[in-house]
Amino acid sequence: MNTEDQPDRIGDYLRGDLADREAFERELSANPQLKIEMETTRQALDAITLREEQVLKDRLRNLEAGMATTARQPDAKVIPIGRKRSGGWFAYAAAAALVVFVAGYFLLRPAPATPEQLALSEFEPFTNIAYTVTKGANDGDDGRAAAYAAYETGDYATAEGAFAALGPDDPVDRFYFGQTLLAQEKYASARDLYRELATQTDFNLTQESAYYLALANLGLGQADEAREEIRRIADNADHPMSREARQLLEKL
Repeated sequence: MNTEDQPDRIGDYLRGDLADREAFERELSANPQLKIEMETTRQALDAITLREEQVLKDRLRNLEAGMATTARQPDAKVIPIGRKRSGGWFAYAAAAALVVFVAGYFLLRPAPATPEQLALSEFEPFTNIAYTVTKGANDGDDGRAAAYAAYETGDYATAEGAFAALGPDDPVDRFYFGQTLLAQEKYASARDLYRELATQTDFNLTQESAYYLALANLGLGQADEAREEIRRIADNADHPMSREARQLLEKL
């Protein structure tokens, strides 16, 4: 089949004028590209029809208001679908398809991320480097083992309760406690905890705590405060979270 004839065949099919519809439908099933062209043409013709209807409504409205529409503006050119065309109608269809595509892009494109969404998307639970979980061991009598075991499996609600029961004495346990809070979007509690840890001078996760404090502030919608801290971390090449901070800063 000559591909130059396809636009006319598609048009005849959509108008119901094609003689051998069954053969064309079999070809549609076997030719994905032809099916795409047919669907694109259908959408374009629908758009043209809607435009024609709107033009007619506008003209009726103008006539009812006593306006001399024909004297003030040229008539819109309405092309009836039922008339046989060679290539001209397909150009109109393609133009209308472009309009549909552009409109769809602006209507359906995702909205800019909110600070809360950014905090959630950028958060990755910190790897457990504090406690070795032995698989198959009974953690029932060991609160710390239970906390880290739940943490490693992603059961953050259970891990939160287990870490909370350990008390405030160990800053490392508190750090991972904060991770469970961030994972559950409990940003206010995480902020208070990491604000305390980020000021400790004898704690080897102080710098990481500052980064997660910024994420918690983002989650609370405090973008300006978070941005200032993230920029400070990003500018420090020796900071362990510098790469993450630079990537996040590009999105803020």
